[in-house]
Amino acid sequence: TVVGTSNPDDPPRDSSIATKIDTPLLETPRSVSIIERRTLDDMGAISVTQAHDYAVGLTLLDERGPAFARGFPVDFYDLRRDGLRTYSWSVREPVAVDRIQYLRGPSATLYGDGSPGALINMVLKKPLPTPRYEVSASGGSSGFGRVTADLSGPLTSGKGVRYRIIAASEWLENGFDNDERRLTVLPTIAVD
Repeated sequence: TVVGTSNPDDPPRDSSIATKIDTPLLETPRSVSIIERRTLDDMGAISVTQAHDYAVGLTLLDERGPAFARGFPVDFYDLRRDGLRTYSWSVREPVAVDRIQYLRGPSATLYGDGSPGALINMVLKKPLPTPRYEVSASGGSSGFGRVTADLSGPLTSGKGVRYRIIAASEWLENGFDNDERRLTVLPTIAVD
């Protein structure tokens, strides 16, 4: 029997963004930043792009996600989701993200036709073998409201099939004609 323990206060010790395999950060000769789930929760992030403020050398271009790093634009060519290319900032919802990895500098071109400024990898939450249910709500001025839900657990008694459903709804009724509403639902099934 193997029992693994960890301290949730410890920072992440390894990352696969710089070498494409899990490598200890101390052995990675690259400029890597990781914004983990706990940091996103502590800052009360309502958009993934708010994590850019905590990554060294990244300047936010707009609220949808693009940025500048070392003078180069970081757009959809430089975005990965679980290590695979995605062509949009479709996962803007931070409740679905486990951590965000930033690889800055020329080594960002390791993944192909990206810019030498930076590469961003969003690692999404995975289904869990034990039941977990989390619901939260928040509100603010100008009619701002937000409700999120994160549900996960096994679908079979052997825990070989697991699910995770992440949902978020956000609205802003500021009294103008451009009232904003956003609904996100991300279902996931894992099979061993």
